[in-house]
Amino acid sequence: ERAAHADTLIEEEKKKADSEAERAVQANKRADEEKTRADSEAQRADQAEKRADEEKTRADTQAERAAHADTLIEEEKKKADSEAERAVQANKRADEEKTRADSEAQRA
Repeated sequence: ERAAHADTLIEEEKKKADSEAERAVQANKRADEEKTRADSEAQRADQAEKRADEEKTRADTQAERAAHADTLIEEEKKKADSEAERAVQANKRADEEKTRADSEAQRA
């Protein structure tokens, strides 16, 4: 009877141990799934950050180009203003020359 009782106790302990082992296996499985989800999430976050960095680089490049274009336009405007000023001065000299020539012609 004692041996039968001992066998029963051993059997119950074995079932408990098996049950505990199964719970541990399930917990490990859930932990692995959670880790996989977390890894995927981290990868998506990295990709989003990479895309944001690329977008910022493109925007910076466009801003640089726009600033360069503005500089070129400003330089062209200065050249045009300078050219216009030279033309005004040339016209002034031509008018003075004509006035002198007219005076010469009258004296002659």
